[in-house]
Amino acid sequence: MIVTLCGANSYEVEQQRKAVEDDFIKQHGPDSIIRLAGENTDINELRGAVQSTNLFALSTMVILSGPSLNKNLFMALEGLLESVPDSTTLVVVDGILDKRTRIFKLLQTKTDFREYNLLDENAAGRWVVKGAMERGGSITPQVARLLVERVGADQWQLTQELEKLVAFNKVISKESIEVLVVPNLEARLFEVLDAVFSHNEERSRRMVAELRAVADPYELFGLLVWQIHALALVVSAANEKNDGSIASRTGLKPFVTQKLQTLKVTPKAVKTLADQVADLDIRLKSGVEPWLVIEQTLLKIAYDSAG
Repeated sequence: MIVTLCGANSYEVEQQRKAVEDDFIKQHGPDSIIRLAGENTDINELRGAVQSTNLFALSTMVILSGPSLNKNLFMALEGLLESVPDSTTLVVVDGILDKRTRIFKLLQTKTDFREYNLLDENAAGRWVVKGAMERGGSITPQVARLLVERVGADQWQLTQELEKLVAFNKVISKESIEVLVVPNLEARLFEVLDAVFSHNEERSRRMVAELRAVADPYELFGLLVWQIHALALVVSAANEKNDGSIASRTGLKPFVTQKLQTLKVTPKAVKTLADQVADLDIRLKSGVEPWLVIEQTLLKIAYDSAG
């Protein structure tokens, strides 16, 4: 038997690996498992592990992690798939696989193939509600959405935050999230834009200073360009009747369009913002201190939009 666990969602891939391994251990014990790192394994070593016999167990499990990191091994898997004995379970664990390759198609059709993609924000919110319950706590869907907005949909990060929040208080609240959970860069930048378009110079200046302490200015600029592009799409689609249709027209997720709509900006303000960000790009490439020009640009936007 061959099981393939792969995909962009490394959290789910790892959880499924643990589940498959635990199930095997319950039936055959831990001494029947061979673990191999694909990056440091050649095809002969893998073949020997797959075809080995264990005097003390009727079945063997071979867990091969990251074979795509070793091109020679990965391509040689094709010749191994048909020779795995019935007494051996080969578990291939990897990340994103190139779907154009022959070996991907073989794994997809010749093995128990399980691909795990990243959760969208809505699915992540549901996962958070379930995760809180599993840890003996509780969280409402609305508060779960706030947590996802604050740190994103990455389940590794959400797991850490859930552990911390449930330890603090079994009932997870908006207040506990605001106290304990540090927003990711995207959430922080959105808060900056909210302050900017609210014409709140003091708050804008304070939040830029906080970003300056933790973020790379060029990474922030790239994210700013993306958010302005998304904002322009949302504003241009403002005559649509609901978030779903705006998302469909712009190609953005409903979660994103709903959030950007709260900024309440005009097409004129978005154009001004786009022009100023373009100017910021030029200034960043001129060799000046990046945080200085980023702060100047954002505060100028706050001043201009107030006028």
